[in-house]
Amino acid sequence: GLYGMEGMIKGGGALHRHVSLHLDGKFVKIPSDVTGIILVNIASYGGGTDPWGATSSRSKWSKPSMADGVVEVVGVTGTFHLGLIQTRMARAIRIGQSKTVKFITRKHVPAQVDGEPWIVPPSQIDIEWKNRVPMLKKRSKTKPFRHGSSSSNLLEGSRGDEAELELEDEDFELIPSQEDVKKKRSSFKKKQ
Repeated sequence: GLYGMEGMIKGGGALHRHVSLHLDGKFVKIPSDVTGIILVNIASYGGGTDPWGATSSRSKWSKPSMADGVVEVVGVTGTFHLGLIQTRMARAIRIGQSKTVKFITRKHVPAQVDGEPWIVPPSQIDIEWKNRVPMLKKRSKTKPFRHGSSSSNLLEGSRGDEAELELEDEDFELIPSQEDVKKKRSSFKKKQ
């Protein structure tokens, strides 16, 4: 957006001098070359880019999940770095993973929330989970779509016009939360 771009072009850099970052209540030093911080909860940012990148089994970081109640916090060093991330030639700088995030700004700084730019005045911003909403996903084995549409052509019918999809409750299942998965695992272990 305009404000974020303006901040990077003008060298809104030295972010570490103007913003304090706290993850799960602990102060985290922002690297001095970071000019922007991105919070992501899904592996998609800015048109489908995954700024966090792949996580190996040997990594100190957990594999990101939409259902774990954790946000991934990454940094970028400027517009060139963003371009490298967009083209999948680099990933963002991993700063942390956290259930709560607090920013304390000591001057006006450019920001974006869901793509909407705004200028943040000196303030404290607290970000935490609230009111988790159950999500549905398509079952892996469901009946084929009706009206001549295929799974690769969901919006167009067999004649190229819009198709009404007749989906039923059994076509979907709830995405389990991390807590549900942990409970299921612990009850399974107790039974063995």
